[in-house]
Amino acid sequence: MKANEKDVFRLTVDEAEYIKELIIRNEYIIRATVRAVLREKFDQIGDDCISEVYVLTCKKIKVLKNHDKPDAWITVAARKVAKNMARKHNTVLKNTTDDEITDASSEDSVFEDALYNIWTENGSIDKLLNALTQHERKIYNLIYEKRLSSKEAAIIMGVSDSTISNMVATIKRKIKNAIKTTLF
Repeated sequence: MKANEKDVFRLTVDEAEYIKELIIRNEYIIRATVRAVLREKFDQIGDDCISEVYVLTCKKIKVLKNHDKPDAWITVAARKVAKNMARKHNTVLKNTTDDEITDASSEDSVFEDALYNIWTENGSIDKLLNALTQHERKIYNLIYEKRLSSKEAAIIMGVSDSTISNMVATIKRKIKNAIKTTLF
């Protein structure tokens, strides 16, 4: 993505740190959502799409700081941005209607309001996490939210490193499946 004057943001240190934490906490879900939308086109345009999500996150800092669960907003935004990027690249997606796709130039309050409405009505993150068992949620929290290593999570959970690795693989599979289904 080429930087131009409108892509330059003035963020406070607090806002920049907030966005950094939000992106790090949701990096896997952003990538999984984009991959689920783009499928075989992910390798060609996936990185551009993920960059657009990051830029949109910076643009919408005021909205995100006021949400109780900005993680759900990020998930919905990633899906919308991936569909828009696919359309820009003339990629036909299965199960995608024009109603779900906005023009790239319409990243204004209408887009923001639409994401907010989907976020509040849909409860996207809650649905993803509901696909996990209590035990899997604990591991998800340790690995993806607290950013602990597998070894550290294994010590806390009282299990082996390999058990944590297997559980992480299961968590990833469940999240991918939840994103691909009609939960969103």
